[in-house]
Amino acid sequence: MARKRKAAKRSKKKEHIDVYAQKRREIVDALALHDVARLRQLGQDPGGFLSNSLRRKAWPLLLLHPAWNKVNKKGLKMAHKDEAQVLLDVKRSFSVYPKGIDAKKTQSLQRQLNHVIVDVLRTYPSLHYYQGFHDICTVLLLVYEGHQHVDQLASHIALFYLRDAMLESLEPVLHQLHLVDTLLQLEDDRVALHLQETGVLPFYCLSWVITWFSHDLDNLVAIERLFDLFLCSNPSMPLFVTAALVIYFRDDILCLDDASMMHHTLSRFPSREFDLEHVVAHALQMAQRWTPQDLQEKAAQPLARVSTINTFSTQWRVAQMDEFGQKWVDDACAILKLAPHERTPWTIEKPSTTVPWKQLVVTTTLSVGTIAIFMLSYYQQTK
Repeated sequence: MARKRKAAKRSKKKEHIDVYAQKRREIVDALALHDVARLRQLGQDPGGFLSNSLRRKAWPLLLLHPAWNKVNKKGLKMAHKDEAQVLLDVKRSFSVYPKGIDAKKTQSLQRQLNHVIVDVLRTYPSLHYYQGFHDICTVLLLVYEGHQHVDQLASHIALFYLRDAMLESLEPVLHQLHLVDTLLQLEDDRVALHLQETGVLPFYCLSWVITWFSHDLDNLVAIERLFDLFLCSNPSMPLFVTAALVIYFRDDILCLDDASMMHHTLSRFPSREFDLEHVVAHALQMAQRWTPQDLQEKAAQPLARVSTINTFSTQWRVAQMDEFGQKWVDDACAILKLAPHERTPWTIEKPSTTVPWKQLVVTTTLSVGTIAIFMLSYYQQTK
């Protein structure tokens, strides 16, 4: 009996190695061909890009920036208005991951991180820094082992994935959070109804969405896996992962009735043990069932036409490496310069015939209050 168990264990291990080796070959082949569509599929599949050595090759292609490490940086640029805040956030970085580094190494990483963020902001001064962007840049810096041109990749993430969070306020992102409620209503109406009755708004997941979970997870391998997923998907994918994670812990939600305790419990979900690939698979299944446009129609909550969520499928996703050029960057910069009233809502072709179960009203007062709560929570959990 014991021999059979050992044989079964060896067989399972060999099968795992074979699957890993096969996927690695597929990734290498897609990289050689610059096959972005295939890379997107492989990055979404279980395990993502498997290792940082492959990520370092795949991520620039996904960001349509294969020559990122050959850019000839220009001379001095004007200082950005947010640099003081950047420095404050950088000084709190690298306290959770990587593990086991000494004070000297921490200070060196912090200096590099500050350079990366400042270079992004000075190159694209219309970007507004938000607390949490430094978490995104931290992961890039670690994956690319401090490469001096990491700011080139961070810039493309800012312009084409996180642009909605880098406008003059986080209000566009707060509108996006409403889509999480809609997803929950569509996928698990019991959980959605319980959250509604408890009066919990989806602000518990703000840091999850704007940092791609890099602020709330302390497992760098898991964070890198999620970055694989997000770089291979529509910018709405963090919303799908959020909904999948909430549903994963549905039993914990349904046994709570107090709003403050509920918010606290929800906000701690990423720090708990869970099956990441299960959550990712569920998020991908939901994304297959519901497009971002479907969600906006169901929620009666149209985002701006120029939201990264709405432009991804018509502009960024269809772009090819050989056609990508300065025009794409210029278009993104032009969107950043639009006044709020010029960012008109996307037109809902099939208006919902029912009243949304919970309308997220984002007034200026609420936005300020929400961001204040987020900042307090952020500092309490800060890395």
